[in-house]
Amino acid sequence: MIRGLLLWAMPLLALAPKYWMIKHSLYVSGKDILDTDTTQFGFFGFGDYIYHLYHSGAFEACRHLPFIPSKTGVCIYSSRMPGLPLLIAGLAKIVGTQSADVALAKAVVMALLASGFLIVLARDVRVTWVGLLILYAIYLGPQPLKHGASLEYEEALLADLALCLAVCASYVLRPDQTASARRRGAMATVGVLVAAAMYLVKTTALPALIVMLLAVLASKSIAKPAKFACAAVAILSVAGWGWHNVRHSDSLHLSSSFNGENLLRGNDTGAYRIYPEIYLDRIMDSTQATLKDGTVVPLGDYAHRVKFPDEWSWDAYYHDKAITWLRNNPGTALAFFLKKLWVTFFEIRQTPVYYSASDKTLEHSLATYLIMDAWMLFARIATLILVGRALWEAVRRRRVERLWIVAFVLAPFTPFMFVFAYQRHVIPLLIFSGASLAIVYYSGRSLPVYAYASKIASLMEDRALSKTDPQRIEQG
Repeated sequence: MIRGLLLWAMPLLALAPKYWMIKHSLYVSGKDILDTDTTQFGFFGFGDYIYHLYHSGAFEACRHLPFIPSKTGVCIYSSRMPGLPLLIAGLAKIVGTQSADVALAKAVVMALLASGFLIVLARDVRVTWVGLLILYAIYLGPQPLKHGASLEYEEALLADLALCLAVCASYVLRPDQTASARRRGAMATVGVLVAAAMYLVKTTALPALIVMLLAVLASKSIAKPAKFACAAVAILSVAGWGWHNVRHSDSLHLSSSFNGENLLRGNDTGAYRIYPEIYLDRIMDSTQATLKDGTVVPLGDYAHRVKFPDEWSWDAYYHDKAITWLRNNPGTALAFFLKKLWVTFFEIRQTPVYYSASDKTLEHSLATYLIMDAWMLFARIATLILVGRALWEAVRRRRVERLWIVAFVLAPFTPFMFVFAYQRHVIPLLIFSGASLAIVYYSGRSLPVYAYASKIASLMEDRALSKTDPQRIEQG
């Protein structure tokens, strides 16, 4: 009973440190979220979408573009996915446009959502004390709290959605955790819905959506109506975004138009040399960068070189430039890939370290970095234990279905291996892995209240009989 309470109360307890971060660290300036010229919303490319959604309900950006237009009157419609701007603009209509108020409202909404999922889980699963400790250590780490309290980028939602997805996926990975086929099918459907929401927040979540759908379709414990519902949710989500792009570009795109430029950030000589020490954005707006050891690295300063008539020509230009670089520099591309592989799967230090191309001022104190590194080490170990245990069971115990766990963990990492990864990008993936480890391997079936009462009555009856029946005493 206590463990169940602690389980679903966890996201609510996390609101206390998030409140402190919002009020005393992240949004102390009290900026307005619609002031895209002076807030981080402009920097991450969401500000103009929020502005237009708030004022007109249109998902478009016309005032601040991520490229230099070659003509007047250019608007963009697909440089960012709609999930985060829609939520922020909607909350701003309710609580006002002060960034701290919106951040608090967002944190409360996501905490209530996560708690709701954990309440359902607590009905069916009795998490052990070790499992509960893993969950608390993963969810209440400094990085999850910081990103969960933020507003400006996708991980502000993905951190909590990853926990929700882990809960739903457990009903597919461990179908025996509930005797109710209806609840199992419902949680599988909701799981696909969560994965679809993650995709509509950030395109790199598409592999998670695909794996979740395939796992449901392959499961023998999920009924056909639930499988049909899951397929419908996945198809409609992806098709809906595709149709949005067709309407505004006359061509089908399932990603965002920012991905071409992002691909270049992960496939460029200057980017290879400054990664993961300096933000890769600097290859777009700087002519050179200075590394910590004093080495000066020439950069492309690409954003100031070419003008574009629309967002998809901007996307195509940088996409083609990245592919050309890959073909012409196979050795450097392989070395860059190995760097990205290390940062994606193993790095525990903060990456990138420096935002500026030349200034070497650190964002946090040494003590803060040590705490962050300790959490990353724990999260990395939890992920390796989850994958290792699943592989061991698949090979030694011939439980092939455990390979779905490996797929759930590895698939969402793949986009970052081929493009690039910062530490914040992998935080939701580590939350999913840590939560899955706790739920799948450190929990058991939860008995309903009447079952506990029946068990206690049976024990009392046995004790009473043992006092009067000598033969029963001998057998005991």
